[in-house]
Amino acid sequence: MQDGATFFVWTQANAGKAKRIRNNGAVRIAPCTSSGEVLGEWLTARAQTNEAPEAIRDLEKLMKKKYGIMFHIFGLLGRLRGGAKYTAIKIQA
Repeated sequence: MQDGATFFVWTQANAGKAKRIRNNGAVRIAPCTSSGEVLGEWLTARAQTNEAPEAIRDLEKLMKKKYGIMFHIFGLLGRLRGGAKYTAIKIQA
């Protein structure tokens, strides 16, 4: 999800990307399709995780607004895989 030059990512707190960002916030990002095909140039950015309940709640609202029923379906799939705890990742390009 994008807001100007800031991007937000909703992911499981124990996901590899969240662990890497906790250790080192330097990331590279690029526009891509939903299947991961890169469509543009890579950019260097800074990322940070935020597991505070209010940060997760705010991002959850934005994701529900944007993705609707699909967000609920992916949430259900995540819970079935045992990933009940989430983190909000903020990336600034």
